[in-house]
Amino acid sequence: GYSFTDWGGNILFVTMTTLIMYFYTDVMGLPANGALSAATIILISRIVNALLAFVWGWAIDHKWAFYSKWGQCRPWFLFLAGPFVVTTWLCFAAPAFNITSTAGMFGFALLTYIFSSGVCYNGLAAALNAIVTNLTKNDNDRRVASTFRMFGGGAGWLFAALTTFVLTGIASACWGSDKNDARAYYITVAIWAVMAL
Repeated sequence: GYSFTDWGGNILFVTMTTLIMYFYTDVMGLPANGALSAATIILISRIVNALLAFVWGWAIDHKWAFYSKWGQCRPWFLFLAGPFVVTTWLCFAAPAFNITSTAGMFGFALLTYIFSSGVCYNGLAAALNAIVTNLTKNDNDRRVASTFRMFGGGAGWLFAALTTFVLTGIASACWGSDKNDARAYYITVAIWAVMAL
């Protein structure tokens, strides 16, 4: 069960981190300096991610929020999984909203990417790392659980890396369009989102 947390998270996170630059420039069509815009979005998100790591660590360590009812880490899984899959899907759904202005595209991409990778995934990852100490006090059992988690994360990464382009290619072919059909990406990510959730 512990391995599936990383498997589900990595299906979406790996899809997002490996495809987002290509998606923003070639599929979504950020303007001529699209690579610079996409890199700026990713840079800002990483800065937010670094700052929020302290916030998430503090919130989990200080048993903030719902500790007495659901435990120290479980609330973060329960309340961040849904927003993570929705915001990750929104990262790939921008063309569906027919945003035509450059500033609108950039703003939508920036907000969805920050909330997906910087806020939601960061909170889930912090809870995932913290929960192992609550699962068992035995050091050997912690190592075994962490090994299973790493295996699940690697399997999720491999699954996403091997199948995402195949599925987007099949979806694009079904519509008779080229490989950069935006619908193929947001449908593929929607399938991954349901699996990850």
